[in-house]
Amino acid sequence: MNKSRGLSKIFWNILDKNDSLFSERKEIRLITPKENSEKLFSILNDLGFMQYDYGTKLNRDKSFFVTIYFGPISGNSTAMIPRIRLFNQCESAETIDLSTQSVAVLELKVGRKFATSTKKQKETVIIKDVMEGFNKPEQLFNIFERMRREISIPVLYPSTKIDLSLIQALFDELDNEEVVPIFATQSRRIYFTPDGVNPKDTEMRVSIDLDKKYFIFPGLSGQIRNRAFYVADESGTRIDIKFENTNKNKVFHSLLRNLKKVGVGEPTPTHENGRKLYKKHKKEFLLKHGFLINEIPGKELESKLQVIQGNAESILKQLMKDMFDNKVKDYSVLPELKELLIYEGHHLCYGYDDNGKIYEALTIVEDDNGWHLQIKSLPTDINNNNPLIREEKRRHVGIKNETEKVAILKDIEILLGRKIKKVGEFDKKKMLLSIINNKTKRQYSVSAGICVSENGKKMSQIEVEYIARQKDGGESNGLATYQIIKEVDTVCKYLFTKNKGKLKQTKITKFQWLVGCVGLK
Repeated sequence: MNKSRGLSKIFWNILDKNDSLFSERKEIRLITPKENSEKLFSILNDLGFMQYDYGTKLNRDKSFFVTIYFGPISGNSTAMIPRIRLFNQCESAETIDLSTQSVAVLELKVGRKFATSTKKQKETVIIKDVMEGFNKPEQLFNIFERMRREISIPVLYPSTKIDLSLIQALFDELDNEEVVPIFATQSRRIYFTPDGVNPKDTEMRVSIDLDKKYFIFPGLSGQIRNRAFYVADESGTRIDIKFENTNKNKVFHSLLRNLKKVGVGEPTPTHENGRKLYKKHKKEFLLKHGFLINEIPGKELESKLQVIQGNAESILKQLMKDMFDNKVKDYSVLPELKELLIYEGHHLCYGYDDNGKIYEALTIVEDDNGWHLQIKSLPTDINNNNPLIREEKRRHVGIKNETEKVAILKDIEILLGRKIKKVGEFDKKKMLLSIINNKTKRQYSVSAGICVSENGKKMSQIEVEYIARQKDGGESNGLATYQIIKEVDTVCKYLFTKNKGKLKQTKITKFQWLVGCVGLK
């Protein structure tokens, strides 16, 4: 497989010679707490903005707007981002189905990572035909030709055509790797423009996304691949301001000043949020619906390796490369998302004193989606070796504000019958690699966790953890635990051999490390 993921020469030639094919725009994205929505409408009305009426056929102020994001099955970054937009969804659904004859808009977008500004092309398409084209790149042109003959374009949908050479350049860059739907969003979108004119006829427009939801496509190859399932809500209301020349636009600057007064910030990019949720929910979904089987329910089985020399991220990248090159016997990388070094939030750790020893009580994590409380039961170690097998239960609770945070801390103290105190804080980044034993069909995660305490101390660990077994891997048996230990050990031994002197086995937890960082016992 070609490991290069840059723009191909074919694409650059098309982009240079046909720059006018793309629509170009500038935009500012903001987010504000949901309770500020009415204030937003008042600000826009005071500045002369009016809600644009798309007419009864689209009725967008009462309908839901759906966007499906696609990417290569390997999860690698690409220059072009295919996405499908569905309009006039009458109600908020729990699932999204792509195996239909529904008409939608296909957008081919060149992200800012690869161009000075966002560029995109649009075409009205039939969803089912597009899915067939993505799954059969060798027949792509024939499929699009047939679709273009048969489609009847609804009113207000684009009549423009995408340059198929661009899509072909994407597949060439990926060595014809399968392009699949990864996640989707759904929101109630409302457009505002000065004097309520058509957004296409004005230099500036504002769109507000209310009640935004996230969906994931958790299917394994050939299994529920075309159906997305609801997993989470957006934490706030999103504001998107699209504009052209604003140097002399007093309304534009007045709008920004007024928005700052109600409290707005820059949101996490939608594609990043969606990929995080994909990672977070996919395992639980597949276990729940029987695509994966947990052979040791209620237990964790993992091996911790402390990085004493070198870089944890580099070690994991090398392991991924070795698996791509078939150097790790019986193991390969799962064809899924492999986002590198995801920020996992700011952690505030609380503990309690028991006869001079500090024990973990809870952790509060602050990330892009607000505050979350993590409460762990004390782990029961079933063995004292590596891999470590333990029974551990976790609960996650969302925290709305500082008042609720203080109240929860008091409730925990009553529950424990002990005074708890903050032990320290740290930031955490994590790189995650999903691998599979090709013989037993067991899935494992290999992660590189990098923690930095408030006083600047750093800990790097690599963890190899059992996830589950694919349903087609055979029935579980009494030897499952022994077999899993052996498989985890095989991966660890490969890492030790490949990185001599750089790793050592450890049982230390992040809380225990933090206690040592701040000088407690």
